[in-house]
Amino acid sequence: MAIGADINKEIEALESQKKQPGMNHIDIDSINQQIKNLQENKSEREKGIILQTLDKEHDLEIELLGIEKSLPEDQDVSLYQEEISEYKNNGFIGCFRVKEVKPIDWLSVISLMALGLAQVVGGAAIAVFSLGAGSSIGLGLLSEGISDLITAVKDGIINRDFSWVAYGIQKAI
Repeated sequence: MAIGADINKEIEALESQKKQPGMNHIDIDSINQQIKNLQENKSEREKGIILQTLDKEHDLEIELLGIEKSLPEDQDVSLYQEEISEYKNNGFIGCFRVKEVKPIDWLSVISLMALGLAQVVGGAAIAVFSLGAGSSIGLGLLSEGISDLITAVKDGIINRDFSWVAYGIQKAI
């Protein structure tokens, strides 16, 4: 293992902690739960995000963050200027952020675009051919269709996090 703690060593440390005198049942149960979680997630933790992503054949996004961006967002960077300059003098330029880039769910995107186009065409047809009687319904369909097209592009292609559940909730509101 190149990065991170060895899972077996973590389990051994928890087992030895369990054997210490003065441990009550609540603490032992908590330690047993931690051991169980470590054993269940052992392969995922040992693989890491890079191997998990490559196994799924997804793309990786790796970016270099400066030291200032590495700090928590709620921290005032000006308080750490001495430490930051010392890090920079020692050659530390920042850290890497590795993220998994989800693939685009083309089936959902195309389905939502088809639904949006159908609403646009239907709304325009109702507004025009009803001679004004159904114009409010037609314009409502038209605006909802355009909204669906925007959602398909924004959430489906750009953000890659489109969910039919979230879409249904948005439509229900």
